Amino acid sequence: IRCSQIADVLEYVHTGYIMDAPLNNRHCEYALNLLDVVNRFKGGDIGTRFSPEMRTALILTGETIDPSDFSAVEKKKDRYKVLLDRIKNDLQGLSLDIEEFL
Repeated sequence: IRCSQIADVLEYVHTGYIMDAPLNNRHCEYALNLLDVVNRFKGGDIGTRFSPEMRTALILTGETIDPSDFSAVEKKKDRYKVLLDRIKNDLQGLSLDIEEFL
């Protein structure tokens, strides 16, 4: 179990996430992930992770995706790809919005 908990955290530690980004909240998130890795190696778990003070929650919602918008695409495989692309683009837009807010 310990190895799987460490592997779970290591999934989020990749330099590509911060490589081309200007100094922003992604770098803070990356540092927190590194602290989480250290915590896991010391025997900690999600309940003992570092938690900075003065936290606030922010929820941004995107537009509703209506599956009928994709009914014109005949092949199921193509329809699935178009839908996934839409979801990916919407999530990237929300990510940029929240980074600007922060």
